[in-house]
Amino acid sequence: MKPMLVRIALMAACLAPLASWGMQTYCNDVAALKQVENDRKDWLKKLEAKEYKQLEDFFGGLQVAYEAGIKSDAEVARWFKVFSSNSPHLTPLLQDWMRLYPRSYAARHALAAHYYTLAFARRGTKFASETSDTQFEAMRVELGHMAEVVKGAGLLTKKPIGTAVLRIYYAQTMGDAPDVWKEFQNAERIDPLNATAKIAFIYASAPRWAGDTDRLASWIESTRKESWPKELRDIVDFEYAFMLGDEERRLEHKREAVKYFEKALATCKAFVNPYTRLIALYDELGEVASVRSTAERYTEIAPTDGWGWAKLGYATSKLHDMPASFRAYERAAQLGNRTGTEGLAWHYAAGAAVKRDPARALELYQQVADRGGDVKPKIEALRRELAK
Repeated sequence: MKPMLVRIALMAACLAPLASWGMQTYCNDVAALKQVENDRKDWLKKLEAKEYKQLEDFFGGLQVAYEAGIKSDAEVARWFKVFSSNSPHLTPLLQDWMRLYPRSYAARHALAAHYYTLAFARRGTKFASETSDTQFEAMRVELGHMAEVVKGAGLLTKKPIGTAVLRIYYAQTMGDAPDVWKEFQNAERIDPLNATAKIAFIYASAPRWAGDTDRLASWIESTRKESWPKELRDIVDFEYAFMLGDEERRLEHKREAVKYFEKALATCKAFVNPYTRLIALYDELGEVASVRSTAERYTEIAPTDGWGWAKLGYATSKLHDMPASFRAYERAAQLGNRTGTEGLAWHYAAGAAVKRDPARALELYQQVADRGGDVKPKIEALRRELAK
């Protein structure tokens, strides 16, 4: 059997099956999404161990499987996201992978994704007015590296959608709305049923990037006529609603933001970002019951995230449901969340839904302090009480 056919056979046998029409977007598949997020961490370890052949076989195999229609671009992108790291120590490792496999599209895709992430790390997260010329120059250098790696990548595969997406984001970063559209159209020709380029186009057209929102709205409307599979329609509708929600939130239009985030959540239930946005917004709006209901939904899809349990503990305490608050804070603390530990300490100190135990409260507050929490007055008060 030829090497390419071997790769395809391996991918078909070893990786999770697709939806019936050939696309997995993870939009409503919580279990599959968690599986990928957990499993892909091992590949970072393999990169650090310089196991380049295994990397090439797996990620090169993913690309071949995508070309063959066995895997969707959305699935491939989820795996390659492991390389979207801003850790500089990965740069020479990814460069070595590309050097050892100069005809590898996967190696170029991985290195380019890393350079793009690194570029924004160099820039920092502050507003442009608070960002130095040195930071902007460092960003431009990394983007230049990315552009060089992407150059010619399209000749190495029949469907270079991964690097086509990076071209869209590059045009976005340059503030070039016409070029965003041009690169998006190129990506659509590569794969008309792609998900990732459509998502990139949505975010690259956002007002914060000086995007062409009129063209985006017109394109969204035109897609209503397309007979897309449900999975593709859902992911596009989700990302469009989420982007609009983020824009309204940025403008402090909180009610409008809530509307869009709830719409996004109703479309795709597996993605965590709408939950976290809604919890924060409902809290700012003083709608504690909505904080509780959203936090409850969040802990269902992310049961090992202590942050969600801590938010649930906070909301239930505000609603005077102390038993529920105690349980939520206790779970958050078990998961290593500092706020959860502090909430649990308060329950023991106050005797709320549990027998009052100043010694246990002091022990928990000390754990919070050891992790940087500002609870010194509470610790001192409990020590005075216990010294009597």
